[in-house]
Amino acid sequence: MKQHKQRMCIINPMLVEDIVPLAGGQADIMCRIGISWNSWIKILAGQPVRQSLGERLRTRILAAAEGIEGFGAKFPAAGGGLDRAALAAAFLLPSLSGAKDDDEDWQPAAFGHGAADQADDRGARFAAAGRG
Repeated sequence: MKQHKQRMCIINPMLVEDIVPLAGGQADIMCRIGISWNSWIKILAGQPVRQSLGERLRTRILAAAEGIEGFGAKFPAAGGGLDRAALAAAFLLPSLSGAKDDDEDWQPAAFGHGAADQADDRGARFAAAGRG
């Protein structure tokens, strides 16, 4: 029997820092952005998540995008405000390794070997801010 490999994606690491305040703590995250704490930890670490999870998160974040401070500077619209189409297009990146989400030694090739260290730093700041 042939196993179907899940389609995977990576949430753009350049956007994750802007999403952190919206996520809240472990008890809040499901209600606020519709994903589990375990999925959020994978996102912070730059690890691949299921495509369906990435799309659900993108939908939730786009609904709240006007209130996310960093997005306006990263995706300015020509007439002012937020370029939502550019944000949506930049949100999900392909899983470069094709790895399944249970691969513990996976590293995102496009972001170098420091990505795991950066994710650890983000996780530590997240926990230090009382959100963990």
